[in-house]
Amino acid sequence: MYPTLIKLGSFEITTFGLMMFAAFIVGGWVLTRQFRRYGLTDDAASSIVMAAAIGGIAGAKIYYAILFRDWHLLLDRAGLVWYGGLIGGFLGCSAYLLIKRIDYFTAADAAAPALAIGYALGRIGCFLVGDDYGRPTNSWVGIAFPKGSPPTTAESLRQFGVHVDPSIPPDQVLRVHPDRRKCPANPAAVRVPPRPSFRSVVTAPSGPAGGDRPASRRRACPPGSRAGRRSIPSHGPRPGRWLRHRLPRAPAGRAD
Repeated sequence: MYPTLIKLGSFEITTFGLMMFAAFIVGGWVLTRQFRRYGLTDDAASSIVMAAAIGGIAGAKIYYAILFRDWHLLLDRAGLVWYGGLIGGFLGCSAYLLIKRIDYFTAADAAAPALAIGYALGRIGCFLVGDDYGRPTNSWVGIAFPKGSPPTTAESLRQFGVHVDPSIPPDQVLRVHPDRRKCPANPAAVRVPPRPSFRSVVTAPSGPAGGDRPASRRRACPPGSRAGRRSIPSHGPRPGRWLRHRLPRAPAGRAD
């Protein structure tokens, strides 16, 4: 784990920031190739990446400030909530597509691989900085994060509402489930059909003529993707740990 990659005085480059930058660069490259394949322009692809970056980062910061009821956190370097990034990025990209009158479903189909790759790189950044881990474990997959954000000490986990043996000292570093280490492998299990995919799932007929489950829907959610999703245990804290006092805990055995 390398939270800080380069530090010169008060200036530093974190591994999470580097991986987030890589996610937008690689995702943008994939999106450009996909847009060409779907008959869309390179300018539209670059504009979508910019809209996703601005909307996603702004949404993640606003969500963070709302959760802690402190608008000063908008100017703080730390604090990005994935849910806010999803909402902000969705709104930013949707607004651009509507303004430019680009077919929404075609753009969504083209963007799917770029989203998966960008998500995978971002989760690697979370792993390198020691964030979004799960519950304590004695399993061989467990990893301790003494310099995590925050460190995986018994006291930190107790503050997140995780049950820790009372006999364990507060400053003892524990091994936890590295949930986000498993996430990057999941997008690779998702095979995006050539065309159409998203549109056919949304508009395909149901009933005797179209069947209870259109074939395109089965392709959009292949067994590898479902199995990969189930491989990620619903162990807090994870990104939703800030919601632990606001939302009910997910049932055991189900991903949040």
